[in-house]
This record gives sequence, structure tokens and C-alpha cells, in this order.
Amino acid sequence: MSVPAPTSTRRGFVTVAAGAAVAAGCARLERPVAVLTFDDAVKSHRSFVAPILAQRGFNATFFVTHRWM
Repeated sequence: MSVPAPTSTRRGFVTVAAGAAVAAGCARLERPVAVLTFDDAVKSHRSFVAPILAQRGFNATFFVTHRWM
């Protein structure tokens, strides 16, 4: 399945994990930053979303609830 590149990459954004964004704080960054987060650990995040993000070289943060651990 081919997935078109997200608009943000065409506009020069770089994706960073939530922790990296927090660590950067108010620092001036070289490029615009996007933080992708996914909540509630639904199965499609691992089976569908994560492979697409990896294919595109994107970083993301997945929040896993305790019932899934």
C-alpha cells in the first residue's frame, strides 16, 4: 500500500518524539517541529500506523495504557 507523504514534510517540518520537544523547551530550532502522539494503544497503532511512520522516517510517541501491558 502506498501512502502519500504527509503535508508537513513537504513544508519542511521535522517530527520529534514528545520527550525531545519537551527537552528542547524554548530553544530556537533550525526547522519547524511537529510532535505526533497516539493515545490509548489501539492495535492499529502498532500494526498500521507504526510501519507507515517508520517507512517515512517519522518519530512519534505512543502512550500505552496499563491494561495493554
